[in-house]
Amino acid sequence: MAAVVALLAVGLPRLEFVTGQDTMVDPGSDVYRVNERYQDTFGGEPMLVLLTGDIRAMAAGAPLDEITAFEEDLRATGEFPAVVGPATALDFAAGQLAVAPDMIAAATERDAAAAADQARSTSAAGGRPAAEQAAAAASAGAAVRADREELLAAEMGRLAAAGEQSLDNPAFAEFLMFGPDGEIRPAMGDNFLDEDHALLLVRLPGNASIDDQARAAELVDDVVARHPIEGVEVLASGPPELLAEINDYLRGGMALLGAIAVGVMALLLVVVFRARWRLLPLVVVVIGAIGAFGAVGLADIPLTLVTISGLPILIGLGVDFAIQMHNRFEEERADGRTVEASADRTVRRMAPPLSLAMVAAVVGFLALLRSQVPMIQDFGRLLSVGVAVLVAIALTVPVAALVLRDRRRPGRPTGAYRTVESAVRIVSNLPARAAVPLLLIGAVVVAAGLAIEGGLAIETDPERWVDQDGRAVTDLEDLREGTGFSSELTVLVEAPDVTAPEVAAWVERFGSEAVARHPALKRATSMAAIASGVHATTPGGVDIASLLSVAPDDVARSLVSADRTQANLVFPITPVSLTEREQLLDELATELRGDLAPPPGVTATASGLAVIGVELVNGLEAGRRTLSLTALVFVLAWLVVAQRSVARTLLVLVPVATAVGLSSLAIAVLGIELTPMTTVAGPLVIAVGTEFSVLVAARYAEERRRGLDPRQSVTVGVPRIGRAFVASGLTLVGGFGVLAFSPMPLLRDFGIVVALDVLIALASTLILLPPLLVWADERHWLRIVHPGGEEAPKVPAEVSGRR
Repeated sequence: MAAVVALLAVGLPRLEFVTGQDTMVDPGSDVYRVNERYQDTFGGEPMLVLLTGDIRAMAAGAPLDEITAFEEDLRATGEFPAVVGPATALDFAAGQLAVAPDMIAAATERDAAAAADQARSTSAAGGRPAAEQAAAAASAGAAVRADREELLAAEMGRLAAAGEQSLDNPAFAEFLMFGPDGEIRPAMGDNFLDEDHALLLVRLPGNASIDDQARAAELVDDVVARHPIEGVEVLASGPPELLAEINDYLRGGMALLGAIAVGVMALLLVVVFRARWRLLPLVVVVIGAIGAFGAVGLADIPLTLVTISGLPILIGLGVDFAIQMHNRFEEERADGRTVEASADRTVRRMAPPLSLAMVAAVVGFLALLRSQVPMIQDFGRLLSVGVAVLVAIALTVPVAALVLRDRRRPGRPTGAYRTVESAVRIVSNLPARAAVPLLLIGAVVVAAGLAIEGGLAIETDPERWVDQDGRAVTDLEDLREGTGFSSELTVLVEAPDVTAPEVAAWVERFGSEAVARHPALKRATSMAAIASGVHATTPGGVDIASLLSVAPDDVARSLVSADRTQANLVFPITPVSLTEREQLLDELATELRGDLAPPPGVTATASGLAVIGVELVNGLEAGRRTLSLTALVFVLAWLVVAQRSVARTLLVLVPVATAVGLSSLAIAVLGIELTPMTTVAGPLVIAVGTEFSVLVAARYAEERRRGLDPRQSVTVGVPRIGRAFVASGLTLVGGFGVLAFSPMPLLRDFGIVVALDVLIALASTLILLPPLLVWADERHWLRIVHPGGEEAPKVPAEVSGRR
C-alpha cells in the first residue's frame, strides 16, 4: 500500500486551483459564450477608484497632474485593457470641441427635416392646401434651427468666457464639466459623479481567473498608494477584491482551520475512542488524504471554490473508515483472539460492508454530475475518487499497523466501552412494534424535507460569503456610499457596423428607456449616449465615427470594438438582491424581444458578472431536489444488485432517506442559508448515512448467523459497532464544528451543515434501523442464512431473552 500511495502522490503537483467562470457556468451555454466574447473585446470586471473631494479642485493644477500621472502609471503596467478616469474624461471632452460643431449642425438639420415632415403630414391630414403644408414645414424646420442656434450661441459665449482652451485653465475645465444649467454634463457623469466625488475606472483583463483578478486588483492598490492626491481621499475597491478575499481565505484560512480541526479531532479521539493507539485513525487519514488528492490530481479534477471543501469531508470520512477497522480489531482482541486471527476476522467482517458502503457513496456522489454547475460536477468526481482511495487504505493500513504493534509490544486489549455501549443500547432499543409508526413518520419527514428543500434560500452574493467586518465588504460599502453602485450590468451589441446611424439611434434609445423604466439602473454609458450628450438629440449620421476620431484609446476600446462590429452598453447597477437582479434581466430580455427590439441584423445580449451570478443561482436551484432523489435512486440500485435483496435494501435506506429529509427541515428551522458549498448536503448525508446503515445491518446479520435471536443481535451487535459510530461521529462533528467559528459565512455555514448532517445520519441510523431490522427479520424478509459452526457471543444478562 505504501508503494501505491507513493505512486498516487505523483499526482499532487498536478492539482490546480481553478477559479475561472467555466467553474460556475457551463462552458457550452449561451451565457458563457456571450460573456467570453464580450470580455475578449471589452475586458473583465472593473476596479473602481473613488476620489472624494472638490471636483473643481481635482480638475485643475497639482491634483489634476497627479490624477493624470496616476492614470498613466496604470496604463504603463500593460495589465489593463482600459483606464478611464477624470483626466481621460476631460481630455475626451476637450477633443470633442473639434467635432461638436459639425455634429450639432448635422443633428440640427436632421431634426429640422423631421419636424418639417411632421408639420407637413399634420397639415395634410387637416386637408390644408399644398402651399400651407409647405409653409408649415418651413416654419417647423426654422423653429428647430432657431432654438439650436440660440443654445449654441449661449454655449459658445460660455466657452469664450472661459478663456484659453487648455486643461491648465481651471475655467475651461469647469466649462467641460458643467452645462449651462450648472449641472454636471451627462457625458461626464461616469467620471464626475457629483460635486464631491469623481471616479476612475480600471478595466481588468477579460476572462481572467480569480487569481489573475486578485493580482490585478493588488496592482491597482499599489499604484494608488504611490499617488496621494492633496485634498482628495482615494478608495480603490470593486468585485475583484471581494472575490480575491474569498479565494485567499479558502486557500489560507481553510488550511489554518483544517489544522485546528485536526487538533480538535485528535483531542476527541483521545477522550471518546477508548483504544490503544487511538490517534492511529488520524495518521491513516493523512496517508489517505495524500493518496486521495494524488488520485484527484492524476484524474485532472480541478480544485474550485466548492471542491476545496472536499478536503475536510474526505478527512472526516477517512477517520470514520479507519475508526471502524481499528474498533473491530480491538474488539476481536478483547474477545481473546490472537493477533493473526483478529486481523483476519477484522478484514473478512469489515471489508465487504465497507466496500459495499464505499461503492454506494461513490454512486451517490456521482449523482452530482447531473448538476448544471461545473464545480458541483467536479465536486462529485473528487469525492468519488477520494472515497474509493480512502476505503482501500482504511482496509489495509490500520490493521497492518495494529498487527505490528501487538506483535512487538503485546498489551492488554481495551474493553472500557461500557458507558458508550450503554448509551447506544438505550437509543437503539425501540421495540419491533414501533417499526410501522417509524416508517410512517419517516415517510412524512422525507416528503416534508424534499418539499422544503426546493424552497431553501441560496446565498450567491459573494459579498455575503465573507466577513462582514472585513476590509473587502467595508470598502465596497464606502464605495457604494460615494457612487451609488459597485457593480455593473453590460449589454453586448453586435452588428455588421455598430457605428451605423440606425444602430447608434437604437443603442441610445434602448439605454435611455431602460434607465427610465428600471430604477436599479443608474445611467447608460455608450458611445451613442455620448453623441446624444453633444447635441441633445438622437445620434445619427457619422456621429459615432466622429467621436471615435477624437476619443482617447482607452475610451474607444471600452465602448466600440476595433472592427466596429461590437458595441458596449454599460449600466451601473444599484445594490439589489440577486432575485431582483434576475427579475431585471428577465424584464430587459422581454423588452429586447418587444417594443425595444434592435433593428434587423443587430443583436443585444446582457453579459457580465451580474449575468454569471444569476446563471449560477439558476444552476444551483435547478434540480437541487432531484439531486438527492437521484443519489438515493443510484444507491438503491447498487444495494439491490449487491445484496440481492430488495427488502434489506429498503430497510437500509429508510434511515438514510429520513436523514435527508431531517437535514432539510433542520436547515430551514435554523434559518441557515445555503451557499455553493452547502447545496450538496443531500448527497453527503446519503453517503454518510448509507455507510452507517450498511455497517449496522451487516453487524446485525453477523450476530444472527452466530446464533442470536433478532433482539439479542441488536442488543449485542449494534452497541459494539455503535461505539465506533459515536467515536467517529463526534470526531467528525468536532472537526467540522471548528469551521463554525470561521469569520467567513461561506465556511461557517458549511461547517454547521456538515456537522448537523453527521449527527442526523448517526441518530437516524441508531434509532430507526434496529427496530426495523428486528421487525423485518421476524417476518422472514431478510433471509439471513445461519451456517453455524461459530461460537455465539455472550449476551449481557440484563437483556438475555428480551424481545
